Amino acid sequence: MLPYISNGALMNTRIETLSNKDIDDILLLEEACFTPCLRASRETLHSRFDLGHIMLGLYIDENLVGVASFAYKWFDSKEETKHFAQKQWRPFYQMEMSDTFNTVLIYNVELLPSKRGIKHIYTLLNAMMKRASEDGCEFLIGVSRIPSYNGDPYNNI
Repeated sequence: MLPYISNGALMNTRIETLSNKDIDDILLLEEACFTPCLRASRETLHSRFDLGHIMLGLYIDENLVGVASFAYKWFDSKEETKHFAQKQWRPFYQMEMSDTFNTVLIYNVELLPSKRGIKHIYTLLNAMMKRASEDGCEFLIGVSRIPSYNGDPYNNI
């Protein structure tokens, strides 16, 4: 668990590093946040953890209300690599974590619809950026799986 609470501004709020044991709770959050075609499956979540990806959970009281999912990679802004020139979202969440890295690659942020707003997203993203910075990242790349809320059949998303 990260020792991070948002200056007491959000009572009973905490950030925890999630793992395979939290998949049932993550799946419930996915169901509340996304249409069926955009939800991560149990297998997808297991594979992300197996690749070494990090997921931070935002809890209010004992309820998981948000998740930020990310991985670390090496990025050289002078050399565009195929990984960072992708036109699809899928390759980003299937990347293995790099042993040497300088970049946090955020590929998923979700909050319960009733908790969407600046204070909760700030708490979640601030914890993620603090963690990435402490781990040695200098750069941040964000990608989205929602080109439109109805999905994107042309890019198999």
